[in-house]
Amino acid sequence: MAFFLLSGAATSAPQLIPRTHNDYAYQARAAAELVSLTENDVYLAALPAEFHFTFGCPGIVGTLSAGGTVVLVEDSGPAECLPVIERERVAVTSVMPAVAQLWLDVLPTVQRALARNPGASALGGIASCGGDAQHRSICGFGRGAARLVRAFVLLDVLLDEGGRCAVWGGGEVGGVPGGMCAVRMPVRRVAGSVTVVKLTVQVKLLPTPVQAAALEETLHACNQAATWVSSVAFEKDVKRNFALREHTYTAVKDRWRLGAQAAQHVIKKTCDAYTTLRANLKAGNLGKPSSKRYRRAVEKPIAFRREGAQPYDDRMLSWQYTQSTVSIWTLSGRMKGVAFTAAPEHLARLALYRKGESDLLFRDGMWFLTATCEVPEAELNTSVTQFLGVDLGIVNIATTSDGQIMAGRRLNRGRLRERTLRQKLQRKNTPSAKRRLKKRRRKEARRARDINHKIAKHVVAEAERTGRGIALEDLTGIRARVRLRKPQRATLHSWAFAQLGEFIAYKARTAGVPVVHVDPAYTSRTCAECGHIDKANRASQARFVCRSCGFVDHADRNGSRNIRHRAEELWRCGVQSTAPDPPPEHRAWDRTQTQHHSQWCPLCKARDLLVPGR
Repeated sequence: MAFFLLSGAATSAPQLIPRTHNDYAYQARAAAELVSLTENDVYLAALPAEFHFTFGCPGIVGTLSAGGTVVLVEDSGPAECLPVIERERVAVTSVMPAVAQLWLDVLPTVQRALARNPGASALGGIASCGGDAQHRSICGFGRGAARLVRAFVLLDVLLDEGGRCAVWGGGEVGGVPGGMCAVRMPVRRVAGSVTVVKLTVQVKLLPTPVQAAALEETLHACNQAATWVSSVAFEKDVKRNFALREHTYTAVKDRWRLGAQAAQHVIKKTCDAYTTLRANLKAGNLGKPSSKRYRRAVEKPIAFRREGAQPYDDRMLSWQYTQSTVSIWTLSGRMKGVAFTAAPEHLARLALYRKGESDLLFRDGMWFLTATCEVPEAELNTSVTQFLGVDLGIVNIATTSDGQIMAGRRLNRGRLRERTLRQKLQRKNTPSAKRRLKKRRRKEARRARDINHKIAKHVVAEAERTGRGIALEDLTGIRARVRLRKPQRATLHSWAFAQLGEFIAYKARTAGVPVVHVDPAYTSRTCAECGHIDKANRASQARFVCRSCGFVDHADRNGSRNIRHRAEELWRCGVQSTAPDPPPEHRAWDRTQTQHHSQWCPLCKARDLLVPGR
């Protein structure tokens, strides 16, 4: 028995190649045995099924002969293949180097893996980071026997904590560029639920004028309906979702021609706004009940801007990752083929981890969709014994205990320049001045956010590379505790320390790096060498001179070392995170005597406590 096989020639027309059943079956079984295929494995046919490499090397025939499962896809692009791998729990696939390189280009995890393993081979753009994956390379053509050998360049298999495959590929094999690789990917099964980090991915929509008009009409109608629902909720004092539906659901659908899902999201958005208002009032963020700001917030219903964000669920919005388009509900009906664009790494994250609602918003003449992604946390590294202390400040945004200083001079100068320009334009109050103010709004915040992202990324990467945890100060309430002169208040209140701390925290969670918050009391006055505490130790903003032992250092670096010591003490005591302890009672320190911090330090007192182990 024999059959004709199509050749996979890329530069000429395919040829018919006769193959006998016996030799082809033997080749498929041998390849399946080499890759260790079993009945529990799932094979992804990413390349065309008629291709010799996909069909029987080990391919579809080898997988079925072992009792496994075969999954077919129409396109070998990463936007279609990576979600299928996640959904079907694919364990084996076969790809060409060009296809593998496409997958590598959309996944930034390879660069992080290379930083962790600088000795890995990187031929052909593919790196080997070790692990328990099994890799084989295949040379040959459909017209003859294939030769299966170990890859000269191993493949990179990266898995997240949920056991999902991140990337794999192939390289040069046997001196033949374009060698192909069959990959067996170890799938990690995690018992129970997986802890995830919720991140947002923002993509920019590229609608046509007709599509933009439909989106604008829909957004305006939804926000007008939300404002009306808010007035009903305020008048009837009904702020709960299901109770408010009884009063507004039918009217919202009929009056504004909204669909069932859109009407429910409008009502839920209104209830969420009142929930946020109650939380802010309770936390005192709007001042005392007698203040004008507080009364203005509670004496009238909440109003929504015409361009306010509108949530969409999967019934109203679908994503076509391969075509980079979305299908979205509007008042004019379902609108398909709305193009979008984003960074390659964001597209990969969107395809792998998007879950839940997405928000449609219009800002500065552009349309955006903000999607929620649930990224699994990496396994926490509980074997760390040392920490990287980080001292946060205004003059120096962050200073590590290793001595690296991230200066804030450029950011602070930019803030001062923007503040001066805003004051000047506000005094003019002309139409052109208002246009310039509108054009420059959020520029300062975007710059600060970008800088904080870069600093957080660097700090987490350094801690992950050296196998350490991260120690931060808990600065909650510092603005209420500190009293400054009027010229200094703007500088203090524009200090984005909380944002930087949040960025470090979520990036550390995705990298498995532990973060410990410590009490910042007296870290700037304590000598990191002898522990002597004295206000006079801080000779200037940047200079620390111990009055007891004569130790001299940069003031922020000395503070970061104290933060590191406190975090290591807490970690040894079994505490993974702490809230700030109340400051000790003010006492008159005798500058002629050496006062050791163990007299009051809660970290030293923690040694006497019975703390259960981690």
